[in-house]
Amino acid sequence: MLSRWIWGITLRDKSCLFGAFAASIGFYLILSMAPFMAVVIGSTFHFFHIDLTLPAITILKDMLPPESRDNATGMVSAVSRIVEGSTLTVTLIFALVTTHSFMHALVRALRYIFSTEQFLPKTTLTSTLISMALVVLWALVFAFFAIFILISPSIEVLLQDLDLFSESALWLWSLSKYFATFFFVWLAIHLTYQLTDANRHPLNLRLQSSLLASVAWLGLGYAFSHIIPALWSASMLHGTLGGLIALLIWAHATAWVLLLGACLVVRRFNG
Repeated sequence: MLSRWIWGITLRDKSCLFGAFAASIGFYLILSMAPFMAVVIGSTFHFFHIDLTLPAITILKDMLPPESRDNATGMVSAVSRIVEGSTLTVTLIFALVTTHSFMHALVRALRYIFSTEQFLPKTTLTSTLISMALVVLWALVFAFFAIFILISPSIEVLLQDLDLFSESALWLWSLSKYFATFFFVWLAIHLTYQLTDANRHPLNLRLQSSLLASVAWLGLGYAFSHIIPALWSASMLHGTLGGLIALLIWAHATAWVLLLGACLVVRRFNG
């Protein structure tokens, strides 16, 4: 009775697979992060001569749990060495395999949630193309977000030169950076729901659910930044072991945010 009230009639029988979906998505998310960044940083530098190394470190430190942030600089530095060296081709192949696996797991789960069928959708050419399109879209969103962070210091210097409006302008700019972070997160999630739903549900439901999922994603980041470290310090899990466990929990929770956002679309549509 409780499961029917939570999931509704359509999702009640499907919900037994959601845990496995979240575990698979979280695993491939962790596995694909470094090679994905290598390809984005390398491609941006190759085609536009823009170095996104420092913005990538900033994004990782804002995204990852505190226990894992010490590894962010080392991870991105290793990525930069790969980009500058001759191993980019191997990294590109590995990035394509891991990021496609992540997107394939996500697309398969979301298509299953959005569909009216009770059986898992088969891997088809359409689902493969959707996964590849989402890899490209997420890479573009990440690149634009990194470029925004890269030019932010220059904009702040320009605003500081406006003596008459320096305080108010800087305050508005600081506020706009939070809105920009929310926008880029929302854009990636909404495009993911848009492509996997295939217009089975109204656009306004996808918009609302992607907005809520974005708020939950950022709230999850806040929880890992402020709440969990306070609890973590009271435990015996510190250092590398604590960072690994925190990263696994973060990835698993992030996967659940993406899945529950899609569930909300179906639940509200069916009543």
